[in-house]
Amino acid sequence: MLIGNGGSISSAKAFYEALSGRCEPRSCTLLGSELHVVDSMEPGLIAQVKRRSGAEDSVVLPVSKSGNTQGVLDALNPFIGWGYNLAAVTTKGSKAGRLYGLVKGILASRHLDLRRS
Repeated sequence: MLIGNGGSISSAKAFYEALSGRCEPRSCTLLGSELHVVDSMEPGLIAQVKRRSGAEDSVVLPVSKSGNTQGVLDALNPFIGWGYNLAAVTTKGSKAGRLYGLVKGILASRHLDLRRS
Protein backbone atom coordinates (compact mmCIF):
# COMPACT_ATOMS: atom_id res chain seq x y z
CA MET A 1 0.00 0.00 0.00
CA LEU A 2 1.31 3.39 -0.93
CA ILE A 3 0.14 6.30 1.23
CA GLY A 4 0.77 9.85 0.12
CA ASN A 5 -0.41 12.90 -1.71
CA GLY A 6 0.15 14.32 -5.18
CA GLY A 7 3.62 14.01 -6.65
CA SER A 8 4.82 11.86 -3.79
CA ILE A 9 2.86 8.92 -5.16
CA SER A 10 1.69 9.80 -8.68
CA SER A 11 4.92 8.69 -10.37
CA ALA A 12 4.91 5.29 -8.65
CA LYS A 13 1.28 4.74 -9.58
CA ALA A 14 1.93 5.79 -13.20
CA PHE A 15 4.82 3.31 -13.56
CA TYR A 16 2.76 0.52 -12.02
CA GLU A 17 -0.18 1.27 -14.33
CA ALA A 18 2.05 1.38 -17.40
CA LEU A 19 3.62 -1.98 -16.57
CA SER A 20 0.49 -3.79 -15.51
CA GLY A 21 -2.16 -2.41 -17.82
CA ARG A 22 -4.80 -3.65 -15.36
CA CYS A 23 -5.83 -0.95 -12.96
CA GLU A 24 -8.83 0.29 -11.08
CA PRO A 25 -8.84 3.89 -9.86
CA ARG A 26 -6.76 3.15 -6.76
CA SER A 27 -5.54 -0.42 -7.27
CA CYS A 28 -3.33 -2.19 -9.82
CA THR A 29 -2.15 -5.81 -10.19
CA LEU A 30 1.28 -6.74 -11.58
CA LEU A 31 2.79 -10.24 -11.48
CA GLY A 32 0.31 -11.34 -8.85
CA SER A 33 1.02 -8.41 -6.53
CA GLU A 34 -1.37 -5.56 -5.91
CA LEU A 35 -0.59 -1.90 -5.39
CA HIS A 36 -3.21 -0.01 -3.41
CA VAL A 37 -2.93 3.76 -3.43
CA VAL A 38 -4.22 5.54 -0.34
CA ASP A 39 -4.38 9.20 -1.25
CA SER A 40 -7.16 10.11 1.15
CA MET A 41 -7.93 9.48 4.79
CA GLU A 42 -11.51 8.68 3.81
CA PRO A 43 -12.65 5.85 6.13
CA GLY A 44 -14.41 3.98 3.29
CA LEU A 45 -11.27 3.86 1.17
CA ILE A 46 -9.11 2.70 4.08
CA ALA A 47 -11.64 0.01 5.04
CA GLN A 48 -11.74 -1.23 1.43
CA VAL A 49 -7.94 -1.44 1.23
CA LYS A 50 -7.76 -3.29 4.55
CA ARG A 51 -10.42 -5.79 3.38
CA ARG A 52 -8.48 -6.50 0.17
CA SER A 53 -5.04 -6.83 1.81
CA GLY A 54 -3.91 -9.32 4.41
CA ALA A 55 -1.75 -7.69 7.05
CA GLU A 56 0.91 -10.41 7.03
CA ASP A 57 1.37 -10.18 3.23
CA SER A 58 1.34 -6.39 2.95
CA VAL A 59 3.77 -3.53 3.23
CA VAL A 60 2.35 -0.13 4.10
CA LEU A 61 4.59 2.58 2.68
CA PRO A 62 3.78 6.18 3.62
CA VAL A 63 5.61 8.79 1.53
CA SER A 64 6.19 12.24 3.02
CA LYS A 65 8.96 14.69 2.16
CA SER A 66 8.97 16.14 5.68
CA GLY A 67 7.79 13.07 7.56
CA ASN A 68 5.13 15.25 9.14
CA THR A 69 2.41 15.47 6.47
CA GLN A 70 -0.77 15.29 8.55
CA GLY A 71 -2.94 13.61 5.90
CA VAL A 72 -0.31 10.88 5.41
CA LEU A 73 -0.01 10.32 9.16
CA ASP A 74 -3.81 10.18 9.51
CA ALA A 75 -4.13 7.66 6.65
CA LEU A 76 -1.32 5.55 8.16
CA ASN A 77 -2.88 5.39 11.63
CA PRO A 78 -5.54 2.71 10.84
CA PHE A 79 -2.76 0.28 9.80
CA ILE A 80 -0.67 0.66 12.98
CA GLY A 81 -1.02 -2.13 15.51
CA TRP A 82 -2.86 -4.51 13.15
CA GLY A 83 0.12 -6.59 12.02
CA TYR A 84 0.93 -4.68 8.84
CA ASN A 85 4.58 -4.35 7.83
CA LEU A 86 5.35 -0.63 7.98
CA ALA A 87 8.14 1.31 6.31
CA ALA A 88 8.39 4.92 5.10
CA VAL A 89 9.98 7.05 2.41
CA THR A 90 11.07 10.56 3.30
CA THR A 91 13.73 13.11 2.47
CA LYS A 92 17.27 12.56 3.64
CA GLY A 93 18.06 14.96 6.43
CA SER A 94 14.42 15.49 7.40
CA LYS A 95 14.83 13.17 10.42
CA ALA A 96 11.52 11.76 9.17
CA GLY A 97 9.50 13.86 11.56
CA ARG A 98 6.77 11.90 13.31
CA LEU A 99 7.15 8.93 10.95
CA TYR A 100 10.22 7.79 12.93
CA GLY A 101 8.09 6.87 15.92
CA LEU A 102 5.52 4.99 13.84
CA VAL A 103 7.37 2.69 11.45
CA LYS A 104 10.18 0.12 11.55
CA GLY A 105 12.14 1.20 8.48
CA ILE A 106 12.86 4.56 6.94
CA LEU A 107 14.12 4.92 3.39
CA ALA A 108 15.56 8.40 3.10
CA SER A 109 16.60 9.89 -0.20
CA ARG A 110 17.68 13.25 -1.50
CA HIS A 111 14.74 15.30 -2.71
CA LEU A 112 15.29 16.54 -6.23
CA ASP A 113 13.98 20.04 -6.70
CA LEU A 114 12.99 20.14 -10.35
CA ARG A 115 11.89 23.76 -10.29
CA ARG A 116 14.08 26.10 -12.26
CA SER A 117 15.74 28.93 -10.39
